[in-house]
Amino acid sequence: MKNPGRPSRTSRESHLHELLTSHFHDPNQAFDLIGEFLRHETYDKGFCLRLIALAKNRTDATWEMRRLAVLMLENQVLKLDPEQVDEFDFLLTQLDLKPELGLDQKIASSVLKEGFSTTNLRQFIREFRLKLERLGRVHNQIKGIKTPESALCEFIERSRRDCRLSLARYVFTADEVVDEILKIVQATDGVEDLDLSPDPLMKGELKRALDVLPDFEARILKRLFERSNIYWVSETTSSEINSLVEYPMTTVVLVIKPPGSDIEFEFKRAGRKGQNSLNVVYARNGYTVPPSHRLDGGCMQELLRYEASNACRVGTIFRLVHRSEAPMPDYISRSTIYGVPDRNSEVHTLDYFTEEQIFGDRFREMRIAMKESVDAFLMVQGRWRLPLSLLARPGPRRQSCAARVRFVWIG
Repeated sequence: MKNPGRPSRTSRESHLHELLTSHFHDPNQAFDLIGEFLRHETYDKGFCLRLIALAKNRTDATWEMRRLAVLMLENQVLKLDPEQVDEFDFLLTQLDLKPELGLDQKIASSVLKEGFSTTNLRQFIREFRLKLERLGRVHNQIKGIKTPESALCEFIERSRRDCRLSLARYVFTADEVVDEILKIVQATDGVEDLDLSPDPLMKGELKRALDVLPDFEARILKRLFERSNIYWVSETTSSEINSLVEYPMTTVVLVIKPPGSDIEFEFKRAGRKGQNSLNVVYARNGYTVPPSHRLDGGCMQELLRYEASNACRVGTIFRLVHRSEAPMPDYISRSTIYGVPDRNSEVHTLDYFTEEQIFGDRFREMRIAMKESVDAFLMVQGRWRLPLSLLARPGPRRQSCAARVRFVWIG
């Protein structure tokens, strides 16, 4: 006889499908995966293999489903007893953390750059589990088919915080992570900053900064700055903490948080949301803004050279004195903008600041602020002074004089 107080399987499935409709673009695919996940209350090797295959499937699976599969895989791994070394050996090999099966085979040495202290299999298993347990509270709330709705919703939301998915770095490639980043930001042409009087320490520090990065992060960063592109905030860029690309509130930077990583990349001066990614501001709320803030959403190249050079010196001195890395960011790349985002395309910087139909409604206000800024610069001696040649309109192929740059740091 049926218990009238207990919901039927059909009603539970109907409610689950309704719940997933508000969380996924394709609730049917999510329904099948989550239904199977909730039925596995203990570790299942076959299910883990399907989760790994789904997480690596960039052809047929969406990014949100792949991330969900990663978090489910972590949940399965945490159901394994640390003494089940053979099972861990199998899974770590599937994740390419070991070159081949065998309890005598060491873990890949690349994990040492990721913060692990050992390549010994048994010792690594303990550190590996500790890392996955950072989301232990979320995993502990999953109780099979008895999982509370609130716990399942939190599990789904956590799967969308790429940097918190510890295993994501072993199933996603650097190229596809960059592809996802490029869907979230706007990219325009840039020109590498060729400093004619570079700090002699800079070149060595750049190489060192890349060498100390874990392999996964280094590949992502190299791909992002290899073409000197300028990366701008878009209307779809999120300000939520721990997003893959975050546009922190009240800032004009983009913060890249790679999957499964504790490292951040920052693009300084990534523009403003709205019609005008760049603007010129001389005064705000009755006060004259500092010279470094007058190109709103951007920055002067000279200032960034100054910051990068001095950060390099301070970092070198700290390392010589303390025999450890300085607790500060490394400066990787600078580029002068050539194009500014304009709806679904880009326009040359000079046209952007001189053509009213391109800039938009606030053109006259911007031009007044530009004149006030230039006048103020010309009154100041020393390194703030702008040459009059900057006021001349260059030819169609000459590089723009606007000083907004692309700037990356690691911290």
